[in-house]
Amino acid sequence: MKKFLIALMISAMSTAYAAESEVVALNLAQSIELALKNNQTIAQSLEDREVALWQYKNARRQSGPTLSYNFSGQRYGNSTGGSPMQTGNDFTNSLTLSIPIYQGGRLKNQRRQTRYALDSAELNLEDTKQEIKLQTTQAYYEILRCRDMMKVREEEVNAFQEHLNKSMIRYREGIVAKSDILASTVSLADAKQNYVTARGEYEKSMANLNNIIGFPTETPLLIHDETNYTTYEPTEESCVEYALENRPDYFSAEYSIKQAEAGIKIAEAGRKPTIDASLSKTAESDRIFKSDGSRNWQAMLNLQWNIFDNGITSASVNEMRARLRKTQSIATQLADSIHLEVHNAYIDLRTAEENISTTQIAVARAEEDYHLAQIRYTEGVGINLEVIDAQEKLTQARTNYFSALYSYYLAKAELEKAMGVPIDMDVPNYVSERR
Repeated sequence: MKKFLIALMISAMSTAYAAESEVVALNLAQSIELALKNNQTIAQSLEDREVALWQYKNARRQSGPTLSYNFSGQRYGNSTGGSPMQTGNDFTNSLTLSIPIYQGGRLKNQRRQTRYALDSAELNLEDTKQEIKLQTTQAYYEILRCRDMMKVREEEVNAFQEHLNKSMIRYREGIVAKSDILASTVSLADAKQNYVTARGEYEKSMANLNNIIGFPTETPLLIHDETNYTTYEPTEESCVEYALENRPDYFSAEYSIKQAEAGIKIAEAGRKPTIDASLSKTAESDRIFKSDGSRNWQAMLNLQWNIFDNGITSASVNEMRARLRKTQSIATQLADSIHLEVHNAYIDLRTAEENISTTQIAVARAEEDYHLAQIRYTEGVGINLEVIDAQEKLTQARTNYFSALYSYYLAKAELEKAMGVPIDMDVPNYVSERR
């Protein structure tokens, strides 16, 4: 039996060590780096950029020459007036070189349109990375908030347990009534329930960060505390100005307008003539892949002009103009949204800053009040309800403090996203290089 217990203890220690070794220690920068590397939303944006790149390359090659080869072969039989069947072979090989000379501006504007689409995809990729950075930051600080709240609830449980123990001693000595024991027991039960809830929220917040950074949901994380609070210096006006110069989605909307403008010119090309040139060489023979039969070549210039298309081109042009107006409206709406996002995030940040100062003072006073309530109760001049009420107010003050503190960090992260603080792309330089 003794050997079995020793083996069981060794097994339990090994399991505990294995579980501990699986814990992943992360700071905020490492979390963001992992998210940018593993997040599937970014992977999808990368594929969108790849699609746009190949569409652009496809459009560029439309104006170049093409070389095509054609082969046809047949075997035939012919009989006239009861004469014997005459059979034979007929094989044709042809090679044709074609090149578009003039397409009314259609090919040129298709190249422009796909290039703008590629630029837009590049900017959308940067915007996606900024969004994932925001989500990672929010999830990271949510873990810290839930961890601190769990500590607050744990301290509350310990305080109520200690108070209940003191009340039991005083009850046995006949100093306090049984109602004090009952009230303290109920408060302890409530505190334990709140602790269990806080622990569950902590576990869920950890699973959420794991999902964002591409880790298995159950991976235990050791998160470094990164709550060095400093006052935010920039003004709201400077934040808005920065946003309008750096937001990738704002410039992506501008490229969408350029795409729509190019679409109008593509549609208008239907009113203009097209000219194509081709050079072909053909060889015919009764033997496959031989040129001992007839041979000929042909150079051709083809001009086509749709004089009347029953209003199809006009309808296409009007459709593209409507798309342009919609795109312009979206861009205008986005500019207004950027102003609103920056304004709201800035207000949240300043509000949280004020609340941090206020709640720090409230925590200090609540701690002092709780300490005095304990002394009064111990000396017999205070009642049990005062201690319970003081402890609940202390817990609420600490809760308010951490809520304000993490609201500040979340608002700061949201403000940086609203401003378009870069990750991999210098948006102003990127845009200026393509003008």
